[in-house]
Amino acid sequence: MRHRQNDEPVRIYLRYIRLGTSWRCEFLQDGASAPLPKILNFASADKLRDLAERGGGLPNLETKQALDMGISSGRGGLYLKLTHEGAPHETEIYVR
Repeated sequence: MRHRQNDEPVRIYLRYIRLGTSWRCEFLQDGASAPLPKILNFASADKLRDLAERGGGLPNLETKQALDMGISSGRGGLYLKLTHEGAPHETEIYVR
């Protein structure tokens, strides 16, 4: 992943799925079909909601309801706006 000018946010698709009692989160660069190497596992849906909120993935009521529906069904996805600010390596992405 390359840096953008002026630290512009990068659109990253967060794909999540419930596996037993935990949540697996994969990240895909906008337009890519293969996930990025970083995978997160959360014990609760609340952590997933926090990630979506901190990453700018819940800008309106519609996306919040879509996240809740995805959590209820056990899978879903949404777009995050992430930045490279403070990242020591190009492949690391930090949630705003």
